[in-house]
Amino acid sequence: MENAPKAQNAPRDPPAYGPVPSASSNDGPPAAGPQSLDGVSGFMGMRWESAEEIRLTIRPELIGAGGLLSGVATYALVDYCMGSTLWVHTTDDEHIATLNISINYVC
Repeated sequence: MENAPKAQNAPRDPPAYGPVPSASSNDGPPAAGPQSLDGVSGFMGMRWESAEEIRLTIRPELIGAGGLLSGVATYALVDYCMGSTLWVHTTDDEHIATLNISINYVC
């Protein structure tokens, strides 16, 4: 039954995946595209390959004062990927919220 209404507790359909238009580093952050969920993911330039795989092009704006990828970018990748991985398994009555993420750095 292709056109049957979805049960209220049925898992959500995954979002459409595909490339996000990008901008050169001289043009500022990449343009928000079909895969941008909000201003943060659009600014970071995140693009979803699937619910479980997010890609990010490292560009000068994401490099911290120490010359390495900013912890903010790392944290955002972890948070958004965890959320999108879980999102496809939720129903319309369920929501996702990050309560805690721990990222430990070794020097």
